[in-house]
Amino acid sequence: MAALARRGHRGVTVDLWTDEATLDVGDYAQLAVAQVPTCNGPVVIAHSGSGALLPTIAEALDAAAMV
Repeated sequence: MAALARRGHRGVTVDLWTDEATLDVGDYAQLAVAQVPTCNGPVVIAHSGSGALLPTIAEALDAAAMV
């Protein structure tokens, strides 16, 4: 996050952990949306297992790009 801030960007991390076994991809996207402040065209970055959720989260946030 510090490297992004030095370059004039704001980074936000989200916590997708839950013990709810019945969540689907859309539910996880809503968990992410609830944790991200309002912004225009964010770039959504995912790693590891969250990469499978990336397209749905990016769509829910109206993202400008996905990484």
